[in-house]
Amino acid sequence: MKKNNLLKTYSSQFRKSACFVKTVFFLTAIVFLTTAVNFDAAAAITGKISGVITAEATNEPLANVTVTIVGTSSTATTNDAGYYVMTNIPPGGYDVKVELTGYSPETVAGAKVLAGLTTTLDFALKTSEVVKLEGITVTAVKPLIKKDVTQTTRIIEAEDIAAMPRDTVNGILQTLPGVSVLNSTGSLHVRGGRSMEVKYLIDGIPISDPIGRSLGLNISANSLEQMEVITGGFNAEHGDAQSAIVNLITKAGTHKFSGRFRYRVGQWGTHHGDPLYGPWLDPDNGFRPVAIEPFRGIFLGKPYDYQTPYRGNDVTVAELAEREGDAQIIFTEIAPGVYADRTENPLQPVIDPETGEPKVNEETGEAIMARQPYKDADGTVIDYEKKQVTLLDGYIVDLSQYSGLFNDTKKYDLSPSHIGEFALSGPIWGNRLTFSFDSQLRRDESYFPNDGGTGYTFQGKMKFEVTPSIKLSASGLFDQRENQSYGGSLRFWPSAIPVGTRDARSLSVQLSHNINSGTFYTLTLGQFHRSVESHQPDKVWDPLEKTFDENAWDPEKTHDQNEEEGRIRNPPQQAYNDTTYFIAGDDNSWTTREATTSILRGNFASQITPNHLIQTGVELLAYDLYNLGATNYGSSNLYMEFYDVQPQSLSVYVQDKMEYEGMIVNAGLRYDLYNPDGVSPADPLDPLELNDDGTIKLDKETYKVGLPIIKDPVKASTKHMIAPRLGISYPITDRTKLHFTYGHYYQIPRGDDLYENLSFDMRGAIRRRGNPDLNPERTIGYEVGIIRQLTDDLTIDLTGFTKDIDKLVNSVHVTPDVETNDYSYFLNDEFDGVFHGIYGRVQGFELTIRKWRTGRSPVSGMLSYTYSVAKGKGSSRNLGYLTYYRQQPDVTESHPLAWDQRHIFSGTLDIQLPFDAAVNLIGRYGSGLPYTPNPRAPIKPDINSKRYPATYNVDALISKRSRIAGLTYTLFVEIRNVFNTKNLDDILDAVTYDRYGIPLSSQKHSHPLSWSSPRLVMMGVSLDF
Repeated sequence: MKKNNLLKTYSSQFRKSACFVKTVFFLTAIVFLTTAVNFDAAAAITGKISGVITAEATNEPLANVTVTIVGTSSTATTNDAGYYVMTNIPPGGYDVKVELTGYSPETVAGAKVLAGLTTTLDFALKTSEVVKLEGITVTAVKPLIKKDVTQTTRIIEAEDIAAMPRDTVNGILQTLPGVSVLNSTGSLHVRGGRSMEVKYLIDGIPISDPIGRSLGLNISANSLEQMEVITGGFNAEHGDAQSAIVNLITKAGTHKFSGRFRYRVGQWGTHHGDPLYGPWLDPDNGFRPVAIEPFRGIFLGKPYDYQTPYRGNDVTVAELAEREGDAQIIFTEIAPGVYADRTENPLQPVIDPETGEPKVNEETGEAIMARQPYKDADGTVIDYEKKQVTLLDGYIVDLSQYSGLFNDTKKYDLSPSHIGEFALSGPIWGNRLTFSFDSQLRRDESYFPNDGGTGYTFQGKMKFEVTPSIKLSASGLFDQRENQSYGGSLRFWPSAIPVGTRDARSLSVQLSHNINSGTFYTLTLGQFHRSVESHQPDKVWDPLEKTFDENAWDPEKTHDQNEEEGRIRNPPQQAYNDTTYFIAGDDNSWTTREATTSILRGNFASQITPNHLIQTGVELLAYDLYNLGATNYGSSNLYMEFYDVQPQSLSVYVQDKMEYEGMIVNAGLRYDLYNPDGVSPADPLDPLELNDDGTIKLDKETYKVGLPIIKDPVKASTKHMIAPRLGISYPITDRTKLHFTYGHYYQIPRGDDLYENLSFDMRGAIRRRGNPDLNPERTIGYEVGIIRQLTDDLTIDLTGFTKDIDKLVNSVHVTPDVETNDYSYFLNDEFDGVFHGIYGRVQGFELTIRKWRTGRSPVSGMLSYTYSVAKGKGSSRNLGYLTYYRQQPDVTESHPLAWDQRHIFSGTLDIQLPFDAAVNLIGRYGSGLPYTPNPRAPIKPDINSKRYPATYNVDALISKRSRIAGLTYTLFVEIRNVFNTKNLDDILDAVTYDRYGIPLSSQKHSHPLSWSSPRLVMMGVSLDF
């Protein structure tokens, strides 16, 4: 949906500044594009090769040695000290060749370059006694301890990703130490931080959704060359993140054609939780099945209501609501939770077949009564093919909505999931112009009906070598998805389940100029866009263009007339004997969100001496955030959400990487500026213009639905942040290293926290408002660790960490000084004081033992243990709201946060078997997460004082590779949840859970999403060429 341009009341004065910034942005981009011509990758996504070359006989340094990366234009020459350096090298494996007249040339094959790190290659050249000597080639040995890494950094390379039974970025993240999962929501928390504290980048372009701070798109894990995850602290080049940086680097074009086709198909097992469509099991009556009665009399043979599900054109909705009729069709429970579309005959005298007279009970003298076999309902026409019953008055009941949906869990059908991938890479114009393309098409089905979706992802990259020192690359990623989620309360009315659509793209042009082998600069121009819509199919209401009355169901018209006009039924109708479930009407919620992040970045790096690599950079971000939505629970309980803002940010950093034989230091300083572009009332206690009678004055000329007019609007102030960063690596020996990291890390709050209900709509029962003047959230982090290489392929790593987190968003109740009406609301805010401020503190350690893949052993893998304690005042911004709503005293003490998982064991195992077969396993164990046993207590609750049961899971990938006619075929089986483990994900309501021992809602209803996913088995084949 196109954005509404009618923004006259709240943001017109700020659009001018936004337009100015955009103009400057693109003019600057044009200047950059015309003065430089290459970027291979930003500083954060390239590596460095350096070393010293000596004469083997004398151990003296050799000058003027030519160092070349074979197959590329990257070269360097040693200085008088024999030192050389090549910067701005994309991640990957390379052959490095050195040559000097009078000496035998030497080549190191398969040298590995990692993003942001230094690959050290030293050479000792032999004197050439034979002029035509071909030279010496050795295979590079990958160092297990990376001496220049000063913080915890996990690098997952393409070969590691291919061996995992996971195909998403977040799925891979869950295998790493320090990552906990809040099972009830699926959110990831890194070292005790909130889920939105992770920043995602792809080829240097941020792809985190600025509105919700989550990963903004789907990317096929198999399209990645490398996945870098930084959790221990970030260098100065990284900002706007508190817990982790996830840097995704896509595969680049190759110098010869190659490709891959991969297809998987699989199906979930039957859900191992409670029945999906079974009856309500009454926990107070021995869990006796209780039938859910959609309409009055529909099961019992009593008069029924003509409610909106009944179709018709001859009378209006209002007339139908007043009519009653005799039920001609009765749904009969023929088994627990199973209903048949047939009518049970009444009790009738039993006829003696010999006499033709009714049989009589000899003791009582009364006729013996019995029910005869079932038969079709009298007076109705049953269409078994369409599963419809036509009532005597002509109205139609769709039996599939009732009898079909009340079957036992094992009765419903599930469809298989399909995932297809295709990739192609190769040259277009020799080695100067190359391309890579990767695509994924998927149909994800679920273990629930009406759950799942379809989507596609296309990703491509082109690289052009203009000159040996000037290069240009362009990359793009397009992602589209449409999905439905299991209806829950709508499971008996699936036609009202909203459908969500997501369209996302990431585009970038990247340029780089290698001034010499040790100095380069890069320029990046890019954009990330994400749009999301969610609404019931064919039910869309734009509240800026149509009033509520124009949209609502018109009782003076027939059903079909209302449908043709696109009206939404109001309100949704609940089951007659159970208000948990909706059985008619419409889902009266609709939302559309658009977020665009445009980026212009310049980086400069120079190896000014063999010991100092200086980096500096400037980054400009321009955002365009749009959110429009409505949720209607009735004419007196309408929630409007609308904002359209254009914030901007500017950052500058400088960093020195000091590399000495006994110590490596990363020291940097970062400055960030953020302009929120939002307004708030000058006085929160007097926020809105009022009419003479004390009611809120609405602007109905600009917005048809009418939005309040903010009184004395004040623009949010510009925020400034200065963040020091320090990392130290101290190699004790070539097999042992100490490292230490310290830094201040700032992050802009989510767009929802800043701009929620920016228009100050007050028609909902629970009124909340964001605050564009929020300060950035802050984490001060420390880390110290030691890593030891035990053998040629075994390392052990022990790292301790501490994080102090403050300035977190909370909600504060505000009561304006208005006598005639209650206009109180909840304002998002953060205070440094103890009363309202939310803070957190996390402490813990990670122990990791890794057996590396070296080719010497068929077994490799990793085993890690994480212990951490995450405490704070609140787990979300809802703390203030819930405390007020439940009339509880203010929280003044720290308690375990909702994701405080004290013990996590995780491991991966790769076993290479004979005949090119392999088995790969991923296992994870997590101790129980906390919950509050008495959340609604009017006294001080025991916040998060109890624990869920522990969880565990094992995934597997079994494969067999064959090579036929020059092609590589792989057959594989991927199994998620190998042992079909039934983990408890959500207790639903703590009070009922503690009382009955099973997850139940406060209405004592179960929900299948309380339990983890069942086993999923997928079979597949891949073809590599």
